[in-house]
Amino acid sequence: MCFEKTVMTSREYGLINHEIVSGPVRDGTQMWQAIGAMGEILLSEIQSEDFCVWHIEYNIRKDVTLTLQQDPPNASVGLSFSLKRNIPYLIKNLRGGVARRNHYNLTFLPESHCELSLKKGEYELFGVEFVPEYLSKLGSDNAPLFREFVLSVLEGRASSITETHHVASSQIMDIVEELVHFRYPGVMPKLYIKSKVVDLLRLSIENIYTADKNITTQGISTSDLRALTGVRDFILANLDNPGTLTEIAIRTGMNLFKLKTGFRKAFGKSVIAFVHEERLLRAKALITESDMPMKVIAAKAGYRSLSNFTTAFRKLFGYPPGTLKRGSSDEQSAP
Repeated sequence: MCFEKTVMTSREYGLINHEIVSGPVRDGTQMWQAIGAMGEILLSEIQSEDFCVWHIEYNIRKDVTLTLQQDPPNASVGLSFSLKRNIPYLIKNLRGGVARRNHYNLTFLPESHCELSLKKGEYELFGVEFVPEYLSKLGSDNAPLFREFVLSVLEGRASSITETHHVASSQIMDIVEELVHFRYPGVMPKLYIKSKVVDLLRLSIENIYTADKNITTQGISTSDLRALTGVRDFILANLDNPGTLTEIAIRTGMNLFKLKTGFRKAFGKSVIAFVHEERLLRAKALITESDMPMKVIAAKAGYRSLSNFTTAFRKLFGYPPGTLKRGSSDEQSAP
Protein backbone atom coordinates (compact mmCIF):
# COMPACT_ATOMS: atom_id res chain seq x y z
CA MET A 1 0.00 0.00 0.00
CA CYS A 2 3.01 2.23 0.59
CA PHE A 3 1.76 4.35 3.49
CA GLU A 4 4.41 6.96 2.71
CA LYS A 5 2.36 7.81 -0.41
CA THR A 6 -1.07 7.21 1.15
CA VAL A 7 -3.38 10.19 1.70
CA MET A 8 -6.08 9.75 4.35
CA THR A 9 -9.06 12.08 4.47
CA SER A 10 -12.46 11.98 6.11
CA ARG A 11 -15.74 13.72 5.38
CA GLU A 12 -15.99 14.75 9.01
CA TYR A 13 -12.44 15.92 9.84
CA GLY A 14 -10.72 16.58 6.50
CA LEU A 15 -7.08 15.58 6.01
CA ILE A 16 -5.75 13.05 8.53
CA ASN A 17 -1.97 13.25 8.80
CA HIS A 18 0.09 10.20 9.73
CA GLU A 19 3.65 10.35 10.98
CA ILE A 20 6.45 7.80 11.22
CA VAL A 21 6.59 6.18 14.65
CA SER A 22 10.10 4.80 14.25
CA GLY A 23 12.65 3.89 11.62
CA PRO A 24 12.50 0.47 9.95
CA VAL A 25 13.29 -2.37 12.36
CA ARG A 26 15.53 -5.30 11.44
CA ASP A 27 12.94 -7.11 9.32
CA GLY A 28 12.19 -3.94 7.33
CA THR A 29 8.89 -3.09 9.04
CA GLN A 30 7.99 0.61 8.92
CA MET A 31 5.30 2.06 11.22
CA TRP A 32 3.11 5.17 11.05
CA GLN A 33 0.55 6.62 13.43
CA ALA A 34 -2.35 9.04 13.05
CA ILE A 35 -4.08 10.57 16.07
CA GLY A 36 -7.04 12.93 15.85
CA ALA A 37 -10.58 13.67 16.92
CA MET A 38 -11.81 10.47 15.25
CA GLY A 39 -9.40 8.28 17.25
CA GLU A 40 -6.10 6.56 16.55
CA ILE A 41 -4.80 4.68 13.51
CA LEU A 42 -1.66 2.54 13.56
CA LEU A 43 -0.21 1.49 10.21
CA SER A 44 2.70 -0.84 9.45
CA GLU A 45 4.16 -2.30 6.29
CA ILE A 46 7.03 -4.37 4.94
CA GLN A 47 8.14 -3.33 1.47
CA SER A 48 9.57 -5.73 -1.11
CA GLU A 49 10.41 -5.44 -4.79
CA ASP A 50 7.31 -7.42 -5.83
CA PHE A 51 4.87 -6.80 -2.97
CA CYS A 52 4.06 -4.89 0.19
CA VAL A 53 2.71 -6.55 3.35
CA TRP A 54 0.55 -4.08 5.28
CA HIS A 55 -1.47 -3.99 8.51
CA ILE A 56 -3.82 -1.31 9.89
CA GLU A 57 -5.39 -1.05 13.36
CA TYR A 58 -8.18 1.45 13.96
CA ASN A 59 -9.31 2.62 17.39
CA ILE A 60 -12.26 4.82 16.45
CA ARG A 61 -13.79 7.12 19.08
CA LYS A 62 -16.17 8.96 16.74
CA ASP A 63 -17.93 7.63 13.63
CA VAL A 64 -15.92 8.48 10.54
CA THR A 65 -15.99 7.95 6.77
CA LEU A 66 -12.35 7.42 5.88
CA THR A 67 -10.86 7.58 2.37
CA LEU A 68 -7.45 6.11 1.56
CA GLN A 69 -5.81 6.83 -1.79
CA GLN A 70 -2.33 6.91 -3.28
CA ASP A 71 -0.69 10.15 -4.38
CA PRO A 72 0.37 9.94 -7.11
CA PRO A 73 -2.25 7.35 -8.18
CA ASN A 74 -0.91 3.89 -8.93
CA ALA A 75 -2.23 0.52 -10.06
CA SER A 76 -2.31 -2.25 -7.47
CA VAL A 77 -3.31 -5.87 -7.00
CA GLY A 78 -4.45 -6.40 -3.43
CA LEU A 79 -5.19 -9.47 -1.33
CA SER A 80 -7.03 -8.00 1.67
CA PHE A 81 -8.53 -9.42 4.88
CA SER A 82 -10.77 -7.95 7.57
CA LEU A 83 -9.53 -9.32 10.91
CA LYS A 84 -11.83 -7.57 13.39
CA ARG A 85 -15.48 -6.56 12.83
CA ASN A 86 -17.32 -6.02 9.55
CA ILE A 87 -16.45 -2.91 7.52
CA PRO A 88 -18.71 -1.30 4.87
CA TYR A 89 -16.55 -0.12 1.98
CA LEU A 90 -16.73 1.56 -1.41
CA ILE A 91 -13.95 1.05 -3.99
CA LYS A 92 -13.53 3.43 -6.90
CA ASN A 93 -14.51 1.82 -10.25
CA LEU A 94 -15.96 -1.21 -8.41
CA ARG A 95 -19.14 -1.73 -6.43
CA GLY A 96 -19.02 -1.44 -2.66
CA GLY A 97 -20.02 -3.97 -0.06
CA VAL A 98 -19.15 -5.18 3.41
CA ALA A 99 -15.77 -6.71 4.28
CA ARG A 100 -16.68 -9.38 6.82
CA ARG A 101 -14.39 -10.68 9.53
CA ASN A 102 -11.91 -13.32 8.28
CA HIS A 103 -13.17 -12.92 4.69
CA TYR A 104 -10.96 -11.86 1.78
CA ASN A 105 -10.78 -11.20 -1.94
CA LEU A 106 -8.19 -10.50 -4.62
CA THR A 107 -8.76 -7.18 -6.39
CA PHE A 108 -7.07 -5.15 -9.12
CA LEU A 109 -7.38 -1.36 -9.10
CA PRO A 110 -5.95 0.83 -11.86
CA GLU A 111 -6.15 3.62 -9.28
CA SER A 112 -5.96 2.79 -5.58
CA HIS A 113 -8.90 4.52 -3.86
CA CYS A 114 -11.03 3.05 -1.07
CA GLU A 115 -13.65 4.49 1.30
CA LEU A 116 -14.35 2.87 4.68
CA SER A 117 -17.34 3.54 6.93
CA LEU A 118 -16.15 3.11 10.52
CA LYS A 119 -18.33 3.38 13.60
CA LYS A 120 -17.02 3.73 17.13
CA GLY A 121 -14.91 0.71 18.04
CA GLU A 122 -11.81 -1.24 17.02
CA TYR A 123 -11.06 -2.56 13.52
CA GLU A 124 -8.16 -4.41 11.98
CA LEU A 125 -7.22 -4.92 8.33
CA PHE A 126 -4.38 -6.90 6.76
CA GLY A 127 -3.28 -7.24 3.18
CA VAL A 128 -0.61 -7.91 0.62
CA GLU A 129 -0.34 -5.57 -2.34
CA PHE A 130 1.45 -6.93 -5.41
CA VAL A 131 2.88 -5.00 -8.32
CA PRO A 132 0.80 -5.96 -11.41
CA GLU A 133 3.89 -7.29 -13.22
CA TYR A 134 4.39 -9.90 -10.49
CA LEU A 135 0.89 -11.33 -11.01
CA SER A 136 1.31 -11.34 -14.79
CA LYS A 137 4.28 -13.72 -14.41
CA LEU A 138 1.93 -16.21 -12.77
CA GLY A 139 -0.87 -15.82 -15.32
CA SER A 140 -0.10 -19.08 -17.12
CA ASP A 141 -0.91 -21.15 -14.03
CA ASN A 142 -3.71 -23.69 -14.17
CA ALA A 143 -6.53 -22.08 -12.15
CA PRO A 144 -9.01 -20.66 -14.75
CA LEU A 145 -10.34 -18.00 -12.37
CA PHE A 146 -6.83 -16.75 -11.77
CA ARG A 147 -5.99 -16.65 -15.48
CA GLU A 148 -9.13 -14.59 -16.16
CA PHE A 149 -8.24 -12.24 -13.31
CA VAL A 150 -4.67 -11.76 -14.61
CA LEU A 151 -6.13 -10.95 -18.04
CA SER A 152 -8.15 -8.11 -16.51
CA VAL A 153 -4.95 -6.88 -14.84
CA LEU A 154 -3.09 -6.89 -18.17
CA GLU A 155 -5.99 -5.01 -19.80
CA GLY A 156 -6.09 -2.46 -17.00
CA ARG A 157 -9.70 -3.23 -15.98
CA ALA A 158 -10.72 -2.81 -12.33
CA SER A 159 -11.91 -6.22 -11.16
CA SER A 160 -12.07 -8.79 -8.37
CA ILE A 161 -11.23 -12.44 -8.89
CA THR A 162 -14.86 -13.25 -7.88
CA GLU A 163 -17.94 -11.16 -7.08
CA THR A 164 -18.10 -12.28 -3.44
CA HIS A 165 -15.58 -12.39 -0.61
CA HIS A 166 -14.47 -15.78 0.70
CA VAL A 167 -14.06 -17.25 4.17
CA ALA A 168 -10.35 -17.77 4.89
CA SER A 169 -9.34 -21.30 5.84
CA SER A 170 -7.43 -22.01 9.06
CA GLN A 171 -4.22 -22.47 7.02
CA ILE A 172 -4.68 -19.06 5.45
CA MET A 173 -5.36 -17.38 8.79
CA ASP A 174 -2.29 -19.04 10.33
CA ILE A 175 -0.09 -17.38 7.71
CA VAL A 176 -1.88 -14.06 8.16
CA GLU A 177 -1.24 -14.25 11.92
CA GLU A 178 2.44 -15.01 11.31
CA LEU A 179 2.80 -11.99 9.04
CA VAL A 180 0.82 -9.68 11.35
CA HIS A 181 2.93 -10.65 14.38
CA PHE A 182 6.18 -11.10 12.46
CA ARG A 183 9.02 -12.10 14.79
CA TYR A 184 11.35 -14.23 12.68
CA PRO A 185 14.52 -15.17 14.63
CA GLY A 186 16.47 -16.35 11.57
CA VAL A 187 19.10 -14.48 9.57
CA MET A 188 17.10 -14.23 6.31
CA PRO A 189 13.80 -12.49 7.23
CA LYS A 190 13.12 -11.16 3.70
CA LEU A 191 13.31 -14.64 2.18
CA TYR A 192 11.08 -15.97 4.94
CA ILE A 193 8.48 -13.25 4.33
CA LYS A 194 8.56 -13.90 0.58
CA SER A 195 7.94 -17.62 1.11
CA LYS A 196 4.99 -16.87 3.40
CA VAL A 197 3.48 -14.39 0.94
CA VAL A 198 3.76 -16.92 -1.90
CA ASP A 199 2.08 -19.56 0.30
CA LEU A 200 -0.65 -17.08 1.23
CA LEU A 201 -1.39 -16.22 -2.40
CA ARG A 202 -1.41 -19.90 -3.45
CA LEU A 203 -3.69 -21.03 -0.61
CA SER A 204 -6.02 -18.06 -1.09
CA ILE A 205 -6.51 -18.76 -4.81
CA GLU A 206 -6.89 -22.51 -4.22
CA ASN A 207 -9.50 -21.76 -1.55
CA ILE A 208 -11.42 -19.53 -3.97
CA TYR A 209 -11.16 -22.16 -6.70
CA THR A 210 -12.48 -24.85 -4.33
CA ALA A 211 -15.35 -22.60 -3.27
CA ASP A 212 -16.20 -21.96 -6.92
CA LYS A 213 -16.27 -25.71 -7.59
CA ASN A 214 -18.45 -26.22 -4.51
CA ILE A 215 -21.01 -23.79 -5.93
CA THR A 216 -21.32 -26.13 -8.90
CA THR A 217 -21.65 -29.21 -6.68
CA GLN A 218 -24.31 -27.44 -4.61
CA GLY A 219 -26.63 -27.23 -7.59
CA ILE A 220 -25.33 -24.40 -9.79
CA SER A 221 -23.87 -25.58 -13.05
CA THR A 222 -21.36 -23.50 -14.97
CA SER A 223 -24.05 -22.54 -17.48
CA ASP A 224 -26.46 -21.54 -14.69
CA LEU A 225 -23.75 -19.49 -13.02
CA ARG A 226 -23.18 -17.70 -16.32
CA ALA A 227 -26.94 -17.11 -16.62
CA LEU A 228 -27.14 -15.79 -13.06
CA THR A 229 -24.32 -13.37 -13.80
CA GLY A 230 -26.41 -12.17 -16.75
CA VAL A 231 -29.38 -11.70 -14.40
CA ARG A 232 -27.22 -9.64 -12.07
CA ASP A 233 -26.04 -7.46 -14.96
CA PHE A 234 -29.65 -7.04 -16.13
CA ILE A 235 -30.69 -5.88 -12.66
CA LEU A 236 -27.82 -3.38 -12.49
CA ALA A 237 -28.77 -1.99 -15.91
CA ASN A 238 -32.43 -1.64 -14.84
CA LEU A 239 -31.99 -0.75 -11.20
CA ASP A 240 -34.85 1.78 -11.15
CA ASN A 241 -37.36 -0.84 -12.26
CA PRO A 242 -35.99 -4.38 -12.64
CA GLY A 243 -39.49 -5.83 -12.24
CA THR A 244 -40.80 -8.60 -10.02
CA LEU A 245 -38.94 -11.87 -9.63
CA THR A 246 -41.27 -13.47 -12.17
CA GLU A 247 -40.73 -10.63 -14.65
CA ILE A 248 -36.95 -10.82 -14.18
CA ALA A 249 -37.04 -14.56 -14.79
CA ILE A 250 -39.09 -14.10 -17.98
CA ARG A 251 -36.94 -11.24 -19.29
CA THR A 252 -33.70 -13.09 -18.69
CA GLY A 253 -35.02 -16.49 -19.75
CA MET A 254 -34.29 -18.14 -16.41
CA ASN A 255 -36.32 -20.61 -14.41
CA LEU A 256 -37.93 -18.84 -11.41
CA PHE A 257 -36.86 -21.51 -8.92
CA LYS A 258 -33.26 -21.41 -10.16
CA LEU A 259 -33.35 -17.63 -9.96
CA LYS A 260 -34.49 -17.64 -6.32
CA THR A 261 -32.16 -20.36 -5.03
CA GLY A 262 -29.22 -19.92 -7.40
CA PHE A 263 -28.85 -16.17 -7.00
CA ARG A 264 -28.40 -16.47 -3.24
CA LYS A 265 -25.84 -19.27 -3.63
CA ALA A 266 -23.90 -17.42 -6.29
CA PHE A 267 -23.90 -13.92 -4.79
CA GLY A 268 -24.55 -14.47 -1.09
CA LYS A 269 -27.88 -12.64 -0.93
CA SER A 270 -31.40 -12.76 -2.34
CA VAL A 271 -32.37 -10.83 -5.47
CA ILE A 272 -34.42 -8.41 -3.36
CA ALA A 273 -31.56 -7.81 -0.90
CA PHE A 274 -29.19 -7.27 -3.83
CA VAL A 275 -31.50 -4.67 -5.40
CA HIS A 276 -31.91 -2.82 -2.07
CA GLU A 277 -28.16 -2.75 -1.42
CA GLU A 278 -27.27 -1.60 -4.95
CA ARG A 279 -29.89 1.16 -4.79
CA LEU A 280 -28.45 2.39 -1.50
CA LEU A 281 -24.93 2.34 -2.95
CA ARG A 282 -26.16 4.40 -5.90
CA ALA A 283 -27.98 6.74 -3.50
CA LYS A 284 -24.74 7.28 -1.60
CA ALA A 285 -22.99 8.28 -4.81
CA LEU A 286 -25.83 10.68 -5.73
CA ILE A 287 -25.65 12.33 -2.30
CA THR A 288 -21.94 13.00 -2.58
CA GLU A 289 -21.73 13.79 -6.30
CA SER A 290 -24.94 15.71 -7.07
CA ASP A 291 -27.16 18.50 -5.76
CA MET A 292 -30.25 16.30 -5.94
CA PRO A 293 -32.59 16.76 -2.92
CA MET A 294 -32.46 13.98 -0.35
CA LYS A 295 -36.16 13.20 -0.79
CA VAL A 296 -35.66 12.66 -4.52
CA ILE A 297 -32.67 10.41 -3.88
CA ALA A 298 -34.70 8.43 -1.34
CA ALA A 299 -37.47 7.98 -3.91
CA LYS A 300 -34.98 6.79 -6.55
CA ALA A 301 -33.75 4.25 -4.02
CA GLY A 302 -37.32 2.96 -3.68
CA TYR A 303 -38.29 4.62 -0.38
CA ARG A 304 -41.45 6.71 -0.07
CA SER A 305 -40.51 7.75 3.46
CA LEU A 306 -37.33 9.73 4.13
CA SER A 307 -37.15 8.24 7.61
CA ASN A 308 -37.27 4.68 6.23
CA PHE A 309 -34.52 5.59 3.74
CA THR A 310 -32.41 7.03 6.55
CA THR A 311 -32.89 3.89 8.66
CA ALA A 312 -31.90 1.57 5.79
CA PHE A 313 -28.93 3.77 4.85
CA ARG A 314 -27.67 3.85 8.44
CA LYS A 315 -28.01 0.07 8.74
CA LEU A 316 -25.85 -0.55 5.66
CA PHE A 317 -23.22 2.21 6.01
CA GLY A 318 -23.21 2.87 9.75
CA TYR A 319 -24.22 6.55 9.58
CA PRO A 320 -27.23 8.57 8.32
CA PRO A 321 -27.21 10.03 4.78
CA GLY A 322 -27.44 13.58 6.09
CA THR A 323 -23.82 13.45 7.25
CA LEU A 324 -22.76 13.36 3.59
CA LYS A 325 -24.74 16.47 2.68
CA ARG A 326 -24.23 18.88 5.52
CA GLY A 327 -26.10 22.13 5.38
CA SER A 328 -28.94 20.92 3.14
CA SER A 329 -32.55 21.44 4.12
CA ASP A 330 -33.21 17.76 3.68
CA GLU A 331 -30.57 16.87 6.24
CA GLN A 332 -32.29 18.96 8.85
CA SER A 333 -35.54 17.10 8.28
CA ALA A 334 -33.92 13.67 8.40
CA PRO A 335 -33.84 11.95 11.81
